[in-house]
Amino acid sequence: MKAPVSKKIPLEITQHGVTRIDNYAWLRDENWKNICDGDIDFKNPEILEYLNAENAYTQHMMSDTWEIREQLEAEFRSRLNEDKETYPFRRKDYLYYERYKKGLEYSIDCRRLDKEGAVEEIYFDRNVEASGRELYRLINEAVSPDNTFFAYAFNLSGSMNATLRIRDLRTKTDLAWEIPDTTGDILWLNDTNLLYVDREHDARGQRIYSINVVEGPSSRRLIFTKPEDYTDRFMWLQHTQDKQFIVVLLNSGSSKTLFVSSTAQLNFSHFVSGTNDELFRLEHVNGSFYILTSDASSINGRVMRTSSEPAHWGRESWQEYIPQASEHFLRNISAFNDFLILGGRNNHQAVPVLLVHSINDKTTREVDLPEADCLFHILGSDDHRDLNPMVYLESAILPESRLQLNLPSATLRIIHTDKIPNFSPENYIVKKEFVTARDGEKIPLTIIHRRNFRTDGSAKALVYGYGSYGLAFMPRFKPHIFSLLDRGYCYCVAQVRGGSDKGHSWYLNGKMLNKKNTFFDFIDCCEFLIQQGYAHKDYLAIEGASAGGLLVAAATNCRPDLFRAVLAHVPFVDAINTISDDTLPLTPPEWEEWGNPIKSAEDFHYMMSYSPYENIQKTRYPAMLFDSGISDEQVTYWEPAKMVAKLREYKTDNNLLLLNMRMTSGHAGTSKRYEKLKETAFDYGFLLKVMS
Repeated sequence: MKAPVSKKIPLEITQHGVTRIDNYAWLRDENWKNICDGDIDFKNPEILEYLNAENAYTQHMMSDTWEIREQLEAEFRSRLNEDKETYPFRRKDYLYYERYKKGLEYSIDCRRLDKEGAVEEIYFDRNVEASGRELYRLINEAVSPDNTFFAYAFNLSGSMNATLRIRDLRTKTDLAWEIPDTTGDILWLNDTNLLYVDREHDARGQRIYSINVVEGPSSRRLIFTKPEDYTDRFMWLQHTQDKQFIVVLLNSGSSKTLFVSSTAQLNFSHFVSGTNDELFRLEHVNGSFYILTSDASSINGRVMRTSSEPAHWGRESWQEYIPQASEHFLRNISAFNDFLILGGRNNHQAVPVLLVHSINDKTTREVDLPEADCLFHILGSDDHRDLNPMVYLESAILPESRLQLNLPSATLRIIHTDKIPNFSPENYIVKKEFVTARDGEKIPLTIIHRRNFRTDGSAKALVYGYGSYGLAFMPRFKPHIFSLLDRGYCYCVAQVRGGSDKGHSWYLNGKMLNKKNTFFDFIDCCEFLIQQGYAHKDYLAIEGASAGGLLVAAATNCRPDLFRAVLAHVPFVDAINTISDDTLPLTPPEWEEWGNPIKSAEDFHYMMSYSPYENIQKTRYPAMLFDSGISDEQVTYWEPAKMVAKLREYKTDNNLLLLNMRMTSGHAGTSKRYEKLKETAFDYGFLLKVMS
C-alpha cells in the first residue's frame, strides 16, 4: 500500500519582510471549532478523506504488529490492578473513594459514613454516564460542604469545553438543569451556592457566576467580569485553605494578576499584578495573608506577609516573612492549623523539596521524602485545622501512595501504596546522571533499567522529554515502561531547560529567546547515553507529547542522524503559524512563553529558526509516528497532519512515517482505561517494529 500524498495548495505568508509558502495550510478546515466540540462535519470533505487515508495507511503498515501489540496489551493488563479501591478521603462524617471493577473502563465514585457497619453508597458511576459514548471526561468535581450535592463538569469530545451538572446525593439523581459552555472551574461557597466560570468564545474564561443549586438557573448572578486589560489571560478560581477568601488568578505566560474577595462578601478587588515571571501563591492564617512570590530580587521564591484587611493588600504593606534560600526554589504553599507547607525544587540536585514552617515558633524544617526522585502534591484535608494532612506521592518504581504529613514533627508516614501485580521494584534501578551540555550546564537525566542491565553500548533506549512552561518533569510510575525494560531497554527522562527541574532560572533559560537550549540539552543527553554505553548508537528512540512533541520534532530536525525512532504525541509542531494566529483562542496567552512573532521581528526570526514544520529538510529521517486527536483544542489536528504531509514530500528515506489521527478524542487521548492500554500498545508496537 502506498503512502497517501496530500495535494498542495500554495499559501503565501509574509511576516517581517520574509515570505514563506505553506502548501498544506488547506488542511485546516473552516469548521474546526465545531470539530473540536465533537461535530466531525468538515466543510471541506477532502480534508477528512485525506485523514482517513492516512489512518488506513497506518493501520495497514501496522498490521504485522498485531501479535506483539496483543502481547504488550496483555503485559500491561497483568500489571493493572483491575479491581481496585482508592484510599478514602474524609469529608466531615463521610469517607469518599473510587472503585474500579474488572472489565469496566471507568471508576465508580463511592462514599460511606465513617462508622462501623456503614453501607457503601454509589453516588456517581462513570460507566453509566459514559454508556454509549466514545469519550467521557470528568474535567472537575466537587462535593458541597454538607455532603448533600455533587457538582461535576464533563466533556464528551476531548476539547476543553465543559458542561456543569449538579447531583443530589440524597436521591442520587441530577437536578433538572445543566449549564453548558463552562471552563469546568467550580467552587462551593456554602452548602447550596456555587461559583463557576463561563467559557466564552475564547476558551479562556470571561465571567464568574454564582448560582443557588436548589433554586436553579433563575438564581444565577454575575459576580466578576475579567477586566478588559486581561482578556488574553486564562482565569481560575481558588479558595484559601480555610475557605475564608476566594482568589481569582489571571494568568498569561509570564504575567499574573490576583483578585481577592472574602467568601462572605463576594466583592473582588485587585490584590497584585506582576510580569517577568513573577510568582504569586496566596494563603490565609489567622487574619494574615502569606504570599509565596518570586521576582528579579528573589528568583528562588520567598514568603511575604500582610494583613488580610484590604487596606494592607498593596505591596508597600508586605513584609518579608521567609527569605529566599539559595539551595531551593519554592513553588507551592498551603496552610493547615498554624503551619505553612512549602513545596519546591532543589536547585542543584534536581529533586523535590517539602518544607514545614511553624508560624508559632518561626522554625522551618525539611521533610525527608521516602524517595529522593519523586513526584508529590498535597492532597490536604477537609479540615484546615488538621495537623496530619494527606500527601500524594509516587516515583518511577514506587506506585501511587498516600502519606500522612505530621506537621509538628515534619515527618511523613506511608499509609497506603497501590498494589501492582507482577511487579517487583527490586528488579529495577533508578539513577540520576548530570550531563554536561554544550554550554557547560549540568542537565539532569533520570535513567531506569533492569538490575542486570549492562552499559556496554549494546542496549536500546527510549528518551522522554518536555521542557516547557516551567513544569518539572519527574519520572512517574508508568507500569507500561517495564515491558520495555524487561526487553533490555533503558528508559530515560531528560529534565531539560524550560522546565523548573533545577529551579526557576532553569525555566527562564529555556523559554522565549532561550528556547533552543531545550532542544540542545535534549540532544546532548541523547549523545551522553551513547557515549556512556547506555544505548547503541543505532537504537535510540525519543518520545514527547504536546510541547514535548515540539521538542522531539525540533531535535530530529537538528540531528536526524541521531535517532532511530520518534514518538510524537499531540505534537505542537506548527509553532510559527499557530503563535502567529491571534484568532486561535489559545494563542495570545502563549506569547509570553514563546514570543510574539506578530509584533516582534526578533521573536519571529528566532521561532522560524526552530519551528519544526518550517525546518523540515530534504534529508533522511528516522521512523516517525505522529498521533493526535481530531477534537484537540490545545494542539489542533492540522499541526501533525501538515507535518506528516510535508515530511512525505521532503524526506529522502524509506523509513516508516505514520499519522495516527484518533477520531474520537482530544489532547488527553482516550478516557477509557483499557482503551488507553491499546493506545500505548500501538505506540510500543511501532517502536519495537522499527527498532528491531
